Amino acid sequence: MSNQENEASYIWAGPGSRKNPNGTLTAKFIDLDTYVLRKNLPRVDYIKLDIEGAELDMLHGAAQTIKRCKPKMAISAYHKREDLWTLANYVKSLRSDYEFKFRHYRIDCTDYLFNDKNRETFRNFGLSYFCPSHCECVLYCR
Repeated sequence: MSNQENEASYIWAGPGSRKNPNGTLTAKFIDLDTYVLRKNLPRVDYIKLDIEGAELDMLHGAAQTIKRCKPKMAISAYHKREDLWTLANYVKSLRSDYEFKFRHYRIDCTDYLFNDKNRETFRNFGLSYFCPSHCECVLYCR
């Protein structure tokens, strides 16, 4: 999703892939408002976003849908420092009746940070792969 329908370059990095003008790959993007109109969707009830820092752009492209439907939303709010306040402020500017909660989740280091030796050490000591991090803060809107 995007704030407008277009084709853009991106950098492939597995779960961390993101739009980047210097990216070597391209993809077609569409804003949610256009998608909803084209598919003639009567409602959108839930939006979940973890799109590597493009959350605010996507919300701009969903403004009419959010105003009309007031979907519940779970929005990743850790890719940019300002996300903690800009995302909630923007949603509130669209509909003043939204309520917000933030929640922080521990990250599973198995895939992100650990190599085989790290995992073996943790297993040997009976330690969890879950650890606190600056990541995985989610803004819930209802």
